[in-house]
Amino acid sequence: MTEVTRSLSEQDQKTKSNALICYACLILGSFTGVFYIAGGLLAMLKRGAAEGSIFADHIENAVTIFWASIILTVIGIFSLPLFGIGYLIIVATSVWVLFRCVKGWLRLMDNRSFN
Repeated sequence: MTEVTRSLSEQDQKTKSNALICYACLILGSFTGVFYIAGGLLAMLKRGAAEGSIFADHIENAVTIFWASIILTVIGIFSLPLFGIGYLIIVATSVWVLFRCVKGWLRLMDNRSFN
């Protein structure tokens, strides 16, 4: 099997670097919290600069991960006293975040889009 090497533009390289940082912050933030917010904010700030890049969908993925996980975690926290399934929601959200970040990281390292 031959490997196809694609020449990346400067914008693609910057977007790839930003996406790697976002994914790393989201993964670390799953354990520490502060990095999570930093990764989400960085993704939102770099969204405009990523437009037109082959890696723009990775930045969008990081933003989606950030907001969806915030919403699901809040739902999990509020459902803890009422239903007791909040723990399951929070654990499932954490697993989903790690899966999406690792999948994105691996695809990014292969110079492939997220989708």
